[in-house]
Amino acid sequence: MIGQIRACVDAFGGMEPSMQINFGGSTDQEAFRTLELFASDVMSKFKSVG
Repeated sequence: MIGQIRACVDAFGGMEPSMQINFGGSTDQEAFRTLELFASDVMSKFKSVG
């Protein structure tokens, strides 16, 4: 996931990717857990902006 995001950022000049976290059949609880894992395990690998 991290490599794919880096490739997108490099290919599109630093634009922020948009991702879907609530797939058909997922519960809200599963979607929120996915978002929590993404934030802690993936976003933490990228330089903060702001």
